[in-house]
Amino acid sequence: MSEELKAIVRRFGEEIWHKGNLDAIEEFIAPDYVRHTSHYREGGREVQGPEGARQSIAALRAAFPDVHFTEDDILVDGDKVVTRWTFHGTHRGPFLGVAPTGKHVTFTGINIYRIARGKIVERWASEDAISLYQQLGLLAPQASTPERRRESGGARPGADRGCSVVRSVGGGRHGGGVLETIRVEQQLGADGPQRTFLRCSWLFPGGPPLKLGVRRIR
Repeated sequence: MSEELKAIVRRFGEEIWHKGNLDAIEEFIAPDYVRHTSHYREGGREVQGPEGARQSIAALRAAFPDVHFTEDDILVDGDKVVTRWTFHGTHRGPFLGVAPTGKHVTFTGINIYRIARGKIVERWASEDAISLYQQLGLLAPQASTPERRRESGGARPGADRGCSVVRSVGGGRHGGGVLETIRVEQQLGADGPQRTFLRCSWLFPGGPPLKLGVRRIR
């Protein structure tokens, strides 16, 4: 039985994700399917049914047409299959508001699938979104170092005078908190130049925000 469940997940990855045969989605996804989490794309919102899965997969494949998941581990416990994977893909289409960069990216994650009657009925996931954001330039690695601050113009948006939040550009729930990405503009003096930054933070109920990084975009 465990090998049969592994085979369903492996064929789903190969046929749907790697080959892009989205017309076959109903062969793998149950009508009452629920994907509970995808923090780095849908902000933790549920995706439901074969059509919801089709649209979500199509969107990621449009951004990374050569998407490939390497299977690092696969385990079975009852009616659940756990996979640990590494994502590989080239950024060829818009993704999270970022224009195509042509960068090849990799990041890791863990999926849990619940299977009933030969189809996937539920999925949970934990993905290394921070690594992906860094590779796409949404977050700067080691953003708190003096070198990184110099690359960003030496300023820390939100901490200096003249900064104003223009708009929220993204976010998602994760681990009891909320990932917030905001655009910040800073005026350097009355007649000085204006700088624009993206700032990412984790927001936790009842606690101070955890700043992840700042990237100057203009």
